[in-house]
Amino acid sequence: MKIIQSYNPSYNTISKKSNITQTVICFNQKKSFDFYKGLNSLASNNIAFHGLINSEEQRLKKLEKELVPIKTPAEYKEVLNRIFNSKTLMGNTFWSPENDLIKYKNIKKSYIGLLPYCGGQDVSFEINSFLGGREIKSEYYAPQRQSIIDIIRGLDYSLNKLDKDFGQYKGIVYRKGVFVPNSGQFVSCSKSPKIAAGFNGYDPDKQYSMILTKTGHKIYDFQKKMKNSYADEEEEILLSRKSRHSQLLNSQLDESLLKAKKYFAECLAVESKNNSNIYTKKLTFYEAMDLIKVFKEI
Repeated sequence: MKIIQSYNPSYNTISKKSNITQTVICFNQKKSFDFYKGLNSLASNNIAFHGLINSEEQRLKKLEKELVPIKTPAEYKEVLNRIFNSKTLMGNTFWSPENDLIKYKNIKKSYIGLLPYCGGQDVSFEINSFLGGREIKSEYYAPQRQSIIDIIRGLDYSLNKLDKDFGQYKGIVYRKGVFVPNSGQFVSCSKSPKIAAGFNGYDPDKQYSMILTKTGHKIYDFQKKMKNSYADEEEEILLSRKSRHSQLLNSQLDESLLKAKKYFAECLAVESKNNSNIYTKKLTFYEAMDLIKVFKEI
């Protein structure tokens, strides 16, 4: 499982007559991009920019009506049975619990909904693609709409149970990969700056972020209780799809955030120097500091 991965936000393309069409199309493609530079470009056309944001907000509100919270254990059981029989658009099995239930022998039934996202057979990419409105090209792998809705509802239910048992994580987490505030998607992070900096090696095309969260889901504690190796390999904290964040400028960082950013930058600089790819730029400490973006949950 790769928890610290990048993902691309989804936006509907607008009129071809608009001078920002190419920027929007770039967002829909699976390419590296500077999201913030892109937003600045979009913001230069106020009417189109606000229309785009409003359209995305409307999409998320409509989607939320389908993701009705599960209220009772009996309803959870029904949803879980449908998850176990989830299908792709081609009618094949989408997600199957068999292998994960062998690895997680003593898992509480109320936690099973976590497995499609953080188990060994995870479909986290498909979950976030659906939440972000991104099309999965292959019908062989794309889930039926009802199946992915059931999976997300089950995940929401199990995360709520996890929060009640372990409490929510309050503190700094670290991420390798694009982080888009208020995207309506789940975001995998690590408690460890070393893990985030070194996950699959330093990559100059990836975004690195620090997020001060107050409602993080303690996937690490769940994995630790299950005696799963992912616990210490990833130290994962999952940010809620409903959490909201704002970016902090350097002048807004308090002493603890600045200290954490400096250490994360040191880890990134070391990882860039250890990278075996001779064509990859090696970061200085100050370049790493400039690379890291800082966010705070609001």
